[in-house]
Amino acid sequence: MTVDTLFPTVTETAAVTPIASRQVVGVPAMARMIREARGLLVKDLADMVGRSSSYVSKVEAGAVELVGEPLHEYARALDVGTDLLATKYDPVALEGAHFRSHTSTPMRIRKQAVAEANWAHLFLELLLDLGEFAHPRALPQVDADLVGGGGGVADIVRRTWRITGRIENMTALLESAGVFVLTFPHDHRHVDAVTVRGEGVTAVIMVRDDLPPERRRWTLAHELGHLVMDDSSTLEPRMLEARADAFAGQFLAPFEDLADDLDNITPSQIEQLDGLRRYWGISLAALVRTAYNGGCITEHQYRYWFRVLNAQGKLRGARDGQWIERPQAAGMLVDNLRAEGYSLQELVGQARTRAGDLERRLGSQWPWKAAPTLTSVPR
Repeated sequence: MTVDTLFPTVTETAAVTPIASRQVVGVPAMARMIREARGLLVKDLADMVGRSSSYVSKVEAGAVELVGEPLHEYARALDVGTDLLATKYDPVALEGAHFRSHTSTPMRIRKQAVAEANWAHLFLELLLDLGEFAHPRALPQVDADLVGGGGGVADIVRRTWRITGRIENMTALLESAGVFVLTFPHDHRHVDAVTVRGEGVTAVIMVRDDLPPERRRWTLAHELGHLVMDDSSTLEPRMLEARADAFAGQFLAPFEDLADDLDNITPSQIEQLDGLRRYWGISLAALVRTAYNGGCITEHQYRYWFRVLNAQGKLRGARDGQWIERPQAAGMLVDNLRAEGYSLQELVGQARTRAGDLERRLGSQWPWKAAPTLTSVPR
């Protein structure tokens, strides 16, 4: 299937609106979000601003007002402008974000990943105040309990989006539904992806840039499963993850299209299985799990398959294939705004961030080959 991605277009423009000239007051939630995005503990920031840990905790709880020189101290320590610290924004809490990570991932890393996704969501929301993000698909909401679980939801989404056969580009498909895909600006080896959603932007998925292509496609399909099924779910995290995996498997490679090829397949047919991997863009391990869950192989065969794959070094790492996908929507949004006449300085001011932070969050989507030098940075 070829995805007919429609990239963001600017249909109307509006002047950049600076924060009103008044006493600028820091917003507690923003102070916490930026600190966590920088990977700092409360004590780290306290040392940087020459205050106590108790003071920082009170600022983030709203018990102490961040204004005047303390606000500027915070801005300098966090390397942001005071206008960003004063921006009213309600970040998605750690409990409200969707993770794909190791269970042993330290809490500090989890908080940093969510804060980075929130920051990306905020700057995209601010940039979209200058124009409109047009996308041809809507993101449906489906109650998985009513349709037989994650696999049933995957079938509904494929029908709704008129998808038949394999998905050529999972990233482009998400972008065509209004979801921005970005790569983490820092190395997060313990977190494959994190997803936040909001009103101004459908959703932001931040994903590791170094994931093997098949694992990246699976991860993005898994996150899509969360977006269409788990808006208000009360299931425990382990069950949510299992359901999102069931969605990802059926969405990327419907069992009905694989059943004949997987029926009683044995390790002596590993080349046949590898051909399915290359065609569908999912890993050998995922195909074996699909065969087992669909009743094509026994539990004994399932366990034997994994012993063979592990012995041959085929369970992890990148393998040959064509599934190299790069996100484009956020970069196209910025490039379209630039084409409308907005300068880098104006876009940085609108996003209330530094040019370097904006570039790091856009990653390979950054439209300037060499960023112009800014004579001043909005604060």
